[in-house]
Amino acid sequence: MSRSKLMSYLFPFIAGAILGFAYLWFFKPQTFGLSRRTHLKSGSIWTGDDVAIDTISPEPTVEPRINIIFTGDLMLDRHVRLKAESDGYDSLLGNSLKELLTNSNLVIANLEGPITKEVSKSVGSEVGSTNNFIFTFAPESAEFLSRNNIKLVNLGNNHITNFGKEGVISTLNYLYQAGINHFGWVASSPDLEEYNQAHLIVEVSDYLIGFVNFNQFSDQNFSDVLKVIEELRPQVEYLVVYAHWGTEYAPEPNEVIKGQAHRLIDAGADLVIGSHPHVIQPYEEYQDGKIYYSLGNFIFDQYFSPEVKRGQLVQLQLERSYDDDGKKNVKASFQEFEVLMSSGQSVELVEISSAE
Repeated sequence: MSRSKLMSYLFPFIAGAILGFAYLWFFKPQTFGLSRRTHLKSGSIWTGDDVAIDTISPEPTVEPRINIIFTGDLMLDRHVRLKAESDGYDSLLGNSLKELLTNSNLVIANLEGPITKEVSKSVGSEVGSTNNFIFTFAPESAEFLSRNNIKLVNLGNNHITNFGKEGVISTLNYLYQAGINHFGWVASSPDLEEYNQAHLIVEVSDYLIGFVNFNQFSDQNFSDVLKVIEELRPQVEYLVVYAHWGTEYAPEPNEVIKGQAHRLIDAGADLVIGSHPHVIQPYEEYQDGKIYYSLGNFIFDQYFSPEVKRGQLVQLQLERSYDDDGKKNVKASFQEFEVLMSSGQSVELVEISSAE
């Protein structure tokens, strides 16, 4: 066999091996005995241990305080998809809202469906039909999220598996390409369990923040979530639980949800963010933590009542200080924002209020 012919066979083999290794390294760091940790700075994304973070990524900018925005349910199919295809994805958000997001250190959203090349089943479907609730988002949507600083998404919800295992894998690939990280309990079924990433430690401007997901609409064991919180607590400066739970359109959380929220704080969580009810529910201060039971919708095409057309954003500000003896303290403060969704219109920032 000639040298040139040998190389023509060898190159695809080597390229495939490198891509396979990269997939295992990024999506399954446990294969290499690593904890799941991400360094986010200027859109960069990396997974690995501390030494590798320092050598691969630039040194993080050390800021005395950081701002993180949490949003509710984000759905980019049906009428939202039609508007994006007609007017461009950037038309989905108003200018003041874009400015708020891009000026934050990090924005987190609940990605209420997979990102695939599949033809939408919900566009043009009858309201209330099965297909009307089967979502897929176009590949362009990943870059749209990234452009607006939504660099971390929760996948632990009841729609991420709408296009099965292939839909989940496709979502992970598009998120990776756009520099977006993820966490969340996808499913407990044998063919999907390996893609679960119920928790993640994120480094944002030198702050270590833990994210844990509880997905009520899966077989995820709530007691396992409590154990993860207890394990992560010593490793992070601030710990957030993003829960997908509750009853749709209910103005108040039920007693079961309240009890679970309290147990999450008791286990070591600092902040609980809820999604799924599609309406804003009250927040509560409990012990030393804070609970937002539901932020409602963020980008969604539910326009049938004033409650579902309004969504809440929560801005978390973390500020680090040191005692005279050198002990580190992190103070958290909050601000609430509201957004308004209208048919065929951009999502607009409509109200700002304090929630100290």
